Amino acid sequence: MKKFSPTCGVGSMQHQDSNGERTQLSAKRVMVVNAGDGVQYEESVPLYEAELLQAVIRPALRGGEAMTQVLERDQGIMTNGWTELAGPEESDAPLELRQEVYIFDTLLERNHTLDVPSMPGFVAYLTVLEGIIRVGDLRLSRGDAVSGLDSSVEIVGDRDANLVCFLIKPDNFA
Repeated sequence: MKKFSPTCGVGSMQHQDSNGERTQLSAKRVMVVNAGDGVQYEESVPLYEAELLQAVIRPALRGGEAMTQVLERDQGIMTNGWTELAGPEESDAPLELRQEVYIFDTLLERNHTLDVPSMPGFVAYLTVLEGIIRVGDLRLSRGDAVSGLDSSVEIVGDRDANLVCFLIKPDNFA
């Protein structure tokens, strides 16, 4: 699985599959590649410098059919609210993962607050792509991450921040 999100909504990259089909990825176009037999692809940033997040999540079961999914977001990343990007096959998430993991993103503005996404049995892993936030007594900035958060924890934007939150079922990774 891959999720791409440019920091501060700028930059893009090109994904090319083994059939030669090219897809531009950005804050407005997010992709998940479910690995399978014979999956080959190439990624590049041919025009401008870009900073992107790529997450690799091991599927719950080996094998499976290769599948590429794209989520188009005309407005890009939601401000001051979480967008559910991906989730397990049985979820209502727009992009399907083969693991019990959910992925959310947001742009949190300075002096705004937001609750950590939560679901029973899942643990939050929050990463800061850009900006500065406070989570309880912690001050986090670009490249920082924190885990073990629950819904009672509030996130405060010290500066405008681009955030990604993974909800992970810890029993699956023990």
